[in-house]
Amino acid sequence: ASAADLKGCDLIIEAVFENRELKAKVTQEAEPMLAEGGFFASNTSTLPISGLATASANAQKFVGIHFFSPVDKMQLVEIIRGAQTDDETIARAYDYVQALGKLPIVVNDSRGFYTSRTFGTFVMEGAAMLGEGIPAPVIENLAMQVGMPVGPLAVLDETALSLSVHVLD
Repeated sequence: ASAADLKGCDLIIEAVFENRELKAKVTQEAEPMLAEGGFFASNTSTLPISGLATASANAQKFVGIHFFSPVDKMQLVEIIRGAQTDDETIARAYDYVQALGKLPIVVNDSRGFYTSRTFGTFVMEGAAMLGEGIPAPVIENLAMQVGMPVGPLAVLDETALSLSVHVLD
């Protein structure tokens, strides 16, 4: 696939690894393919949207749309407002997420945003419990019994340990 395949899209969501330079490259290649009035989103889980928007030709139409892994099980999606993101873009991102049947929340632009910082505690405690000798099935089953869609160790399996460490750095 190439950026040209995206020509005429109303929304393009970048979802590459948490690397500023790579995200900037993808933004600069894909954003020109947007339809007139379209908007661009990053699925970043940790990098500030305002910083990523510096690679954009139109920072007012640049927003964060953070889906959580595993996407098919996690209902919550963060809509991240950058310093220059306009209200129309926030509203359109919110409507898009709702149309997918997900639950959008609008959050401010800060490292880790809201949920990565709070959810990180859940995941790291699961890893700590495993290190203390509590069997993995006990950790996973208890997490789901109290209402989590997946256990903390499953989240680590899904997202990779390297990403979890990167988020905490």
